[in-house]
Amino acid sequence: MEFLQILIFFIIFRYKKKSLEGYMNRLSLVLISSVALMFVACGDSGNGASPQSNADMDVRTYSELPSCAEKRDGKTAYVADQEQGYICQNGKWVEDDDVKVVSATQSDVEGFLTDSRDGHSYKTVTIGSQTWMAQNLNYETANSYCYNENASNCTKYGRLYTWDAAISACPSGWHLPTKAEFETLFTAVGGSSTAGTKLESTSGWKKSGNSTDDYSFSALPAGYRLDDGDYGGGGYNAYFWSSTEYNSNRAYRMCLDYGDDDATLYDYDESLGFSVRCVKD
Repeated sequence: MEFLQILIFFIIFRYKKKSLEGYMNRLSLVLISSVALMFVACGDSGNGASPQSNADMDVRTYSELPSCAEKRDGKTAYVADQEQGYICQNGKWVEDDDVKVVSATQSDVEGFLTDSRDGHSYKTVTIGSQTWMAQNLNYETANSYCYNENASNCTKYGRLYTWDAAISACPSGWHLPTKAEFETLFTAVGGSSTAGTKLESTSGWKKSGNSTDDYSFSALPAGYRLDDGDYGGGGYNAYFWSSTEYNSNRAYRMCLDYGDDDATLYDYDESLGFSVRCVKD
């Protein structure tokens, strides 16, 4: 209101010699413009009605697509006004019919987090009182790995981190969840006994019919890396580090396993490589 009063005062000073009718016309214009500005500043950004897809990013128009740089090779996008999916290949966005609108509601899928360190974008989702990354972290740092040393697996699953790497891997404003924060997540989705089914992606697992992904968390079976460099569990297991240590060598991880409906928290050796899902501060 203070800003509006200053505008009115300026108009009175500038046009005090004009007719009352002219002044009132100008004042009406300022009031209408000010109201419009308040809606732009405080209202919805206009993206709320955009459909959500199974792509790595959703945009309204083709012009909003970021450049298809090498770091985005293999990334997918959905362009709402074209109702068309794309994949980044060899420096160009190419039409991809496997990218489709999914059933996730706008109240579930909040938007995107862009990591300023490397430009990677991640879907985010609010479940209960928490906001989570809805995709696995893919920030390259020391002691982080692609499953089977295959870069395409980093694009698909994100990276596997030792606990020491995971504890500081999340971008600014986000953090590696504590054991208690995972337990809060389980409660929000109806309890740990069915959390696995409700948090797992409906595709990508070497099983069928169990996963429902009710909360758009979309956990993928990225597997694990052993400290000797061997890999396992791809397609069957999803493991996520917590920041809570059991002792000086072991920390808790969330476990989603092939064929199991539940989600569990066990302590494991910190030298193993597991996935990372960051939660908002």
